[in-house]
Amino acid sequence: MIRLQRSRKIKRHKKPNALAYAQEIARLANTIDSSVEFKVFIGLFCSVETVFWIGDFEGLASLEIALQKIESDPRWKDFFEKTPNDIFVEGSAKESVMQHVS
Repeated sequence: MIRLQRSRKIKRHKKPNALAYAQEIARLANTIDSSVEFKVFIGLFCSVETVFWIGDFEGLASLEIALQKIESDPRWKDFFEKTPNDIFVEGSAKESVMQHVS
């Protein structure tokens, strides 16, 4: 299993807006490609003001296919062109790809 995790830090006092936006992103990705279900998480303890999008894939090939499908969809591009710039800390985006060890 492969896990994709993307995260962004939330600007102060913008948590409700950021979480609503994060849910919209996940819903859109799940609509474009139903082979994966992205879920939204909020950090606890040391990463309290961080939102995470997490999706699990069968392998690297399925990850690549899903991301190509999602990121090439015009709805995805349009959504990001309208992203409010006042809810996330600029430069805080991070991405991790992990493999389950059995």
